[in-house]
Amino acid sequence: REPAFYWGGGEGAGQFVNEQSYVLIDGEAGTPMTQWDGNPASLEWVSYDVTALPYHLRKGGRVAVVGVGGGRDILSAIWSGSPSVTAVEINENVVKLLTERHRRFTKIADHPGVTLVHDEGRAYLTRSTDHFDVLQMSLVDTWAATGSLKVIQTASIVTAFPLMFLLLWLLYGTFKGLSRYRRETGAE
Repeated sequence: REPAFYWGGGEGAGQFVNEQSYVLIDGEAGTPMTQWDGNPASLEWVSYDVTALPYHLRKGGRVAVVGVGGGRDILSAIWSGSPSVTAVEINENVVKLLTERHRRFTKIADHPGVTLVHDEGRAYLTRSTDHFDVLQMSLVDTWAATGSLKVIQTASIVTAFPLMFLLLWLLYGTFKGLSRYRRETGAE
């Protein structure tokens, strides 16, 4: 057991410990995968992370997560009491980690309200007729994208996609959570 991993932990976050596995994607980007016992009551620790902000503002709604990674946003949605979480991940290997190899470790795929989808997030949401109360996109622009043509794809996720589609969802009362990682350096 080690201190819980936070992208941006709030006051009091240091009191929590859990078992984790770190997933390296494309040799550069990483995401924590946390062992979970399947009980939503044991997820209080996720509420201390900045990426859980949407769930402090709108608990219990239907959720869409774009960019599943190790499942942090899914766990946050479960913690908040969301009855339905549709999690869309473009990387099939990440989906297989949660549904096959590490299924017993994370228990995310076993939660009755969770649906894991292997697809490109924008395309899936464009085709979907479902209504979501929260759309969560945390840290979808990986460092792995900086060395390849994925930069174009990643840039469009955080520019054109929010401007076109998120504006439409705003009209229907959906809360958006979009987080990006920024590495602080001394030089500009």
